[in-house]
Amino acid sequence: MTFRDADEKARWLDGAAKFDAWHLPKVRELALRFAKALSHDPNDPDALAHDFYKFVRDSIRYVPDPGGMEQLSDSDVILEQGAGDCDDKARLFVALCACVRVPARIRPCFTGEDFVHVQAEVFLQDVGEYVACEFIIRDLPFGEMPRKGKKILQ
Repeated sequence: MTFRDADEKARWLDGAAKFDAWHLPKVRELALRFAKALSHDPNDPDALAHDFYKFVRDSIRYVPDPGGMEQLSDSDVILEQGAGDCDDKARLFVALCACVRVPARIRPCFTGEDFVHVQAEVFLQDVGEYVACEFIIRDLPFGEMPRKGKKILQ
């Protein structure tokens, strides 16, 4: 699939993530398991977003698209594979959030030659704004933007 620009790609991925949230059973089951199993209030959207972030960052291995060929997977496939690129990780995160009505979206970050990097953003109630969720930088804390010198997950 090709896109005219980074914004079109982010809009498509965002819509696909929300479709996944309501139509794919594995992603819905996982989101509900998180909501039920948490030691904190399952109605705390900020805590759910933080737990989803850690899960996607740490449990879904970063693997770039093979040979630079864009591959877009749905959230159930990403969970089955346990791996994906920035598109996949952002899509899964937004889908998990949408399952439990936590406001999240996908946005483009930068465009390189034949490459568009995307991130998820989630609305945090306690700060009253959207914060970035970067999934391909090792050990990057929730809500922080990458800095020079951080290592990409391999």
